[in-house]
Amino acid sequence: MKIFAIKNTDTIKFSGVKKDFSFSPVLPEPNCDKFSKNNFTQNPIAYINTKLPDTKNRAVFLENVCNAIAKSDDNARNIIALVDYISKNNMPPEILMDLSQNPIVNEALLDDFNASVDIPVLSSREALEELKDGDIFVEHNDDMLSMKVAKNRVERFKISPQVYLELFSPVKRHIVSQGLSYDCYLLSVINTLMNRPDGFSKILKCLEQDGDDLLVKFANGSYTHTFKDAKLPKNADMSRLSKGCDGVKIFECAYSDELEKAAQYANRTVDLKRVNSLLPDNIPKYENAGDYLRDLSGSARNFMDCMGIKDIKMYNLSHNVPFVKNMARQQLANPKVQEDGIFIGCKNVGNGAHAYVIEPFNQGSKTFCKVYNSSNASFYTKMDLDETENYFDGIYTGKLN
Repeated sequence: MKIFAIKNTDTIKFSGVKKDFSFSPVLPEPNCDKFSKNNFTQNPIAYINTKLPDTKNRAVFLENVCNAIAKSDDNARNIIALVDYISKNNMPPEILMDLSQNPIVNEALLDDFNASVDIPVLSSREALEELKDGDIFVEHNDDMLSMKVAKNRVERFKISPQVYLELFSPVKRHIVSQGLSYDCYLLSVINTLMNRPDGFSKILKCLEQDGDDLLVKFANGSYTHTFKDAKLPKNADMSRLSKGCDGVKIFECAYSDELEKAAQYANRTVDLKRVNSLLPDNIPKYENAGDYLRDLSGSARNFMDCMGIKDIKMYNLSHNVPFVKNMARQQLANPKVQEDGIFIGCKNVGNGAHAYVIEPFNQGSKTFCKVYNSSNASFYTKMDLDETENYFDGIYTGKLN
């Protein structure tokens, strides 16, 4: 039972065409302890500026990241590795501009740092034992991607490894920062699904190749959305889309199209000229109705339902009702709910609301939460139950299966 990894120089034939199966990012140097060679722990912003010159005028947004680097611990080393990765792979520096205090690097991102960049081809099902949950692979004589979602459970998808790597390349798939759109509700759901195998499989199951094109059909969606050559539309407003992997951008565009088609079906029209006339001068004008409708929607519940999340509940914490708060705490602390559930936190409900990813976990006799600002999936802040309860005005819960 051997897993045959396809190396950067290897190829495999699919339908008579040779395809390269590899992804080759510039990764951080292994076992390189830069803290013994550099003084960037004393002056983190200077080091970041040398690596990412575009950040020179944005130091005010890097305070939390710089404070974390100055601690000279393992998390600081991880942040420096991320800085180097962003620099070497020409990625946008907004990724470092995290709004959370005490930012800790996303463990799923770190796993991608350490994982092989080659997609294995399995010669037998027994070889699955050598894979971890969440590992992707191709079965022998198949041309579509599969994933080991959990022990003895495999999901086969309808996209090729090549398209997968173009859309969700390692590391980059976990480096997602919000653009100028007000779609934090969508990004919070996508990011929390991306962090776990059973959630990521829900994302991949929405995709299907049709020749060179990519089709997107949400689990509970009404329409199929076509992306020519598996690329973003030429008229996509990149300023409003998230920064990071193209796969997330495609989901943003597909949801815009879903909302626009639903509005057309209901004979609701969008007067973009009027909408744009009401925007402040510093906000770019909308180029299409779909982007406006995606901003206007602002509903984590609706997008959770669209993605096939089940048994969605909302706990309103803003009214300080003890029974509701106790129910929310029980959900967060319940190991069975943690295993099959997702949690979306809402701040300032009804008044410029913002959505967050919440990942609860039990440590000893206590429950803690990893809280990700949906504006930036690269970092989280660790909170206990009291801090979580006091921080959020509402928490959505839902089941993956």
